[in-house]
Amino acid sequence: MLGLAYYRGEGVAKDNAAMISWFRKAADQGNPDAQYMLGNAYDAGVGVPENPAEAVKWWKKAAEQGEAKSQYMLGSAYGSGRGIKRDTAAAFAWWKKAAAQGEAQAQYMVAAVYMSGSGGMTRNPAESISWARKSAEQGNSDAQFLLGLAYFHGDGVPKDMVVGISLCQRAAEQGNVKAQSFLARAYYFGQGVSQNHTEALKWWEKAAENDALDAQLALGSLYFSGSKEIPRNLVVAMQWYRKAAEQGDKVAQYNLENSGSGLTY
Repeated sequence: MLGLAYYRGEGVAKDNAAMISWFRKAADQGNPDAQYMLGNAYDAGVGVPENPAEAVKWWKKAAEQGEAKSQYMLGSAYGSGRGIKRDTAAAFAWWKKAAAQGEAQAQYMVAAVYMSGSGGMTRNPAESISWARKSAEQGNSDAQFLLGLAYFHGDGVPKDMVVGISLCQRAAEQGNVKAQSFLARAYYFGQGVSQNHTEALKWWEKAAENDALDAQLALGSLYFSGSKEIPRNLVVAMQWYRKAAEQGDKVAQYNLENSGSGLTY
């Protein structure tokens, strides 16, 4: 597809205007891949003014032809209400279509809905596990983390904290911030792993560097109190509290204001 060549700069100079022109030509002829890419362009405002409603229009055209990525994006638009009226039932229906075609993120979303029972769905941990496993096997870190939590707590599967930690670690190693924070807490308290504050520090730092508020607060508290493995360091503690405070966290703001007295954890 010539539009992709201009998008990637392969064999031609990268040119967003030319990209849009060629995507539109193909999309108008009913090409679902071009319709998907045109939808993405309108969603992100690349080569065209950002227009979520126009993005939804093109994703819907492609989704109705069975294009899995567009089905996932259309489901997400319905789920968030971006570019179209929010409709959780429609969101789930489109995610389910994409998931059935093997789209990993859609499989995760279906798993998440079944696990939480959100959007009017009946909670079904066993069905959640089935979809999460399909997604996790494709390397999806969100699904690996969901599956890890299920094993850790015994929700929909027999409880196995070792397997749970292993799955969470796989997700954390891919940069999943929630998994990194969870793994840090597990190491800090010795839950499912041998207690290791140095390892906890490592994972909290990874999460905190990606603006995870809970990790920033945890690092502030860890450095303020210190431990056998982590020397007390008030300067570093205040640095992490400041980052959390800049995100609007009231506890961190209080701790900064009262840094000369007892702090709240």
